[in-house]
Amino acid sequence: MENQGVQHRPNVLFNLAGLVLIVAGLGLLLYGVARAFMAVAGAGPGSSTNDLFLVVDNFLLAIWGSLIFTFGRYLWRGARRRGFRDRFGRLLIIVGYGLIGIAVTVGFHSATDLWFTGPDEDALHAVVIRSMVIIAVIGFPGSALCAIGFRLAREEALAHFEAKAGF
Repeated sequence: MENQGVQHRPNVLFNLAGLVLIVAGLGLLLYGVARAFMAVAGAGPGSSTNDLFLVVDNFLLAIWGSLIFTFGRYLWRGARRRGFRDRFGRLLIIVGYGLIGIAVTVGFHSATDLWFTGPDEDALHAVVIRSMVIIAVIGFPGSALCAIGFRLAREEALAHFEAKAGF
């Protein structure tokens, strides 16, 4: 029979913190999606830009809900693991995902300038490029922290984000 190693009892604080974040993140995700659909239904051809900003803000609320849910999953999964490498790796993963969330938030708010550019293609390109640069400048360090954290904690990515700009 193979040596299975020592099974540690789960760390109750990690389980509790993970559960709280999972429930809060799921609630925020559902709330943001519901509010985004209500904002889309209320926005029409004669809508003010405030109605359009509500769509983006509620969509970002749903994204942050999914990130908080993911933070909770990492804490829950780490309840049985022990050691400095695992704990520090999970911290780096959570900080990295947080930076990616900030990048997406700032990038999407920058992209709302598309509503004010009109038909000028050069202005459209400038807004898209500026938004993608913002996402890259803040998001790449977050991705690097996540990659380091994945190796330290011997974890896998539980959330993915992809951005593409086409002309």
